[in-house]
Amino acid sequence: MTKDILCSKMDVAWSFVTKRLYHTETKLIYDYVSGKDGDKGFSHLPTPEEIKQNKPNVAGWQSGMEDCVLNGGSMLEAIIARYEMTKDENLRSLASDLFDGLYTCATVSKDKGFLARGVTPVDGKAHYINSSRDQYTHWLYMGVLFYRSPLATEEQKQKIREVLAAFAEKAERDVTPENDFALLREDGTPGIFCELYGDRIGSHESNRYPMFYMAAYMVTGNAHWLELYQACRDWALELAERLTEESMNKNPYCYGFLQMQYSLRLLYDGEEDAAYKRRYYDLMCFVAKGAYRYIRTALTDVDQLDYNGEILNWRMPVNINFTNNVFRTCRNAGEAIVIGCLCPDFKFTEQQCEDIEKLLASMRYEKANSYWPVPCCGAYWLYRLTQKK
Repeated sequence: MTKDILCSKMDVAWSFVTKRLYHTETKLIYDYVSGKDGDKGFSHLPTPEEIKQNKPNVAGWQSGMEDCVLNGGSMLEAIIARYEMTKDENLRSLASDLFDGLYTCATVSKDKGFLARGVTPVDGKAHYINSSRDQYTHWLYMGVLFYRSPLATEEQKQKIREVLAAFAEKAERDVTPENDFALLREDGTPGIFCELYGDRIGSHESNRYPMFYMAAYMVTGNAHWLELYQACRDWALELAERLTEESMNKNPYCYGFLQMQYSLRLLYDGEEDAAYKRRYYDLMCFVAKGAYRYIRTALTDVDQLDYNGEILNWRMPVNINFTNNVFRTCRNAGEAIVIGCLCPDFKFTEQQCEDIEKLLASMRYEKANSYWPVPCCGAYWLYRLTQKK
């Protein structure tokens, strides 16, 4: 398949994300669409009343707005990579808009430092009371990435400093034995999938905790955050270094390893001690090599995928299918490519490059209803940037 065909296919993916999943008022990228165009595409999103009643659940899983921060963060990464590759000034306004949406999620709550997964377009404010360490991981990484990019204004940089400091303050006050070492929900109870420290943390999750403090230090220069980072650095690294190839192979989903790579890359960039920096680098290389299996699996499956089974509306449970082969296979593949590109100086082999280009060109983006094209956009532009394609 020629480079022109691949480029054309990725333009379709970009258009789907920016024209159908993106909401121009909230400036957020939602999880899926329920109609073909216009308002019908977002008619499934919950109302403030439904959110207040925790429908469909306290975290908004499958509601269509559970992963707005993940989506916006990943797409912002794609925009930055595309800008660095093309110097297209038209990307500047889209980057600014997506940042505005992410900023809303970080500041809409009265609980300083609480990160909403998304807000409903009905009022632009209502959100679920349970966040997650996944949402924070994307915001922390993308906050620093955007801060350091040529696309951020001085006003936006100041907002990033305020948000990342607020996140670090929340981690400092919430992550205690009394709170099960978890970030608190808005109702003051430990959040679900918000643990950051302790015995329940897996190897792929451990560096999310020091990430809070390092991110704040990187943009504010406040030595207090550096001290807190260094206090949990050894615990997090030693646990992360227990990750095995076997455990990676057993996991059907790649997103946890993408978030592990985000945490490692941020800590690598901020760390000044050469010995620790090397350990982060070695871990990133290990994760990149292990994640390639998701690409091999996708290559085997991509031509047999059924694009008709995607999500339509959470109010119609028979249509909820976040685990269908299209969503999982394509999302995994995009995220696995990004994982490799995040590792400094990592180069795919010539055969792997052929595999990646064939895979990205084989996906039917025009059939998409959910957000799996988002990581594929990031994969394509990061791949082109880091592999100089």
